[in-house]
Amino acid sequence: SREIFVITASDNLFKSADGRENFAALAPEARSTEDQGIISSAPRPNPFGSILGSRDRISAFLLDPNDFFTLYLGSAEGLLRSRDGGFNWERLNLLIPPEDLPVSALTVHPRSSQVIFAGAGTQLHQSTDGGVSWSFAALPVTSRIQSLAISPLEPQLMFATLGR
Repeated sequence: SREIFVITASDNLFKSADGRENFAALAPEARSTEDQGIISSAPRPNPFGSILGSRDRISAFLLDPNDFFTLYLGSAEGLLRSRDGGFNWERLNLLIPPEDLPVSALTVHPRSSQVIFAGAGTQLHQSTDGGVSWSFAALPVTSRIQSLAISPLEPQLMFATLGR
């Protein structure tokens, strides 16, 4: 409950483990899961330098409700996951390349970390195996998915907000 994450306007990610007394810069870099690579954080002016270009912003940030050490970031560069509280990151490969369809929304099932949803454009991507494989469905809408939420009381219900 004392952990706080802050994303600045310039896409710098910071973490405080002591209720905002001290902050550490988290600097994710990631390779695709095909590379089997997980890259450690390294300080630099823009910690998302190799992931996020100058026009790409973090559009989604999520803590896994079943495992608070697992974090997700969504952007025009794709979907990233950290399993150690933000110090090391891996890229999860959706079916559509992120340069074609940016990840704009994320949610994890409140009872199973294996079930992940990512919104990209008007498509809803789903993984039931922790991000190894994905399926997707195009929603019958014209606006892109901006946020996703699963009801913790009735986890068969998912809510989406749509926007430009």
